[in-house]
Amino acid sequence: MTLLKFTLPLVLTPILLLTTPVKANGIDECDPFWIKSNMNKYMQSERVERLTVRAGSKNKCVTISANSNEVYDILKMQYNKRNALESKLRTKIDEQLRSSASGSVKHRYTNFELTGNLATKLTANSNGEILARVNGFGFKARAKYTLKNVPSIIAKVYANVSINNIVVDAKYDFMTGKSQVINVNPINLNINVDSRIFGFSVPLLSNYINNKLEAELRSDIANYLDTKTNGWSKALFSLDNAIPNDKFGNLGITVKQKLTSLLQGQYIEIRTNTKSLIGSSLTVDISGDFGIHMDSDRYENPCYIYADTPCGIPMD
Repeated sequence: MTLLKFTLPLVLTPILLLTTPVKANGIDECDPFWIKSNMNKYMQSERVERLTVRAGSKNKCVTISANSNEVYDILKMQYNKRNALESKLRTKIDEQLRSSASGSVKHRYTNFELTGNLATKLTANSNGEILARVNGFGFKARAKYTLKNVPSIIAKVYANVSINNIVVDAKYDFMTGKSQVINVNPINLNINVDSRIFGFSVPLLSNYINNKLEAELRSDIANYLDTKTNGWSKALFSLDNAIPNDKFGNLGITVKQKLTSLLQGQYIEIRTNTKSLIGSSLTVDISGDFGIHMDSDRYENPCYIYADTPCGIPMD
């Protein structure tokens, strides 16, 4: 399939802090229009991964085959890690809210959702230690309580527990890929419960959950930062494996080298959006001078051969 030379208004998907080069015909291979224009006409839709690498003023973006690629593997790993964290926190919060019911009070259920997106920042201190800070995420939970042997329509109460941003600090080892959590910042839970009905004490409930939650977070974040479970790699989350030398050459080699060590004053910051795999993304900022962006999305084929409507893209 070839593209005719014509002018069309394009809707560009923004890539955080990274801009992609434009080809001579004005359309880059990472642009959604280019992707849709080059789809197999027998494919109704296609999953596409995009990878952008930046070093100084030089940058390059390529599309990656959906059959098997490290970009998708890394996004899926982040998706699975987020789900594992959500599952463990859901279990822990449900246990605490369930155990807070006693006497004539009965716990019915707990709804739980992990909110926000995980962000990780590695920095090097004057002692040569690598410090990791994980934040950007929180949760909200809602538990229902009733009185035993009393219909809920007559007597019920809901306890809402939430926190917007959890901050966990750790020491990270590039060689082993392991971390040691050294601090969980004070967790200030927002708890809203009508304590007048069933006699719940909000301060006691808050302290009880906080103590249990801090211990759980220490373990969960240590597991989240463990990057060696999927094979050996020098870089956090195996990011170096996602950059193929045959596509990026010296540009890719330069950026990969920056992922494996840090000098004092330097940092590696990773921001993820992996609530779902479709539409997921990961962005890396290396001391402001280097960057990586990867994302995955599914594109509908405007020229699917069995579609009810004709192809809207001019072709030879």
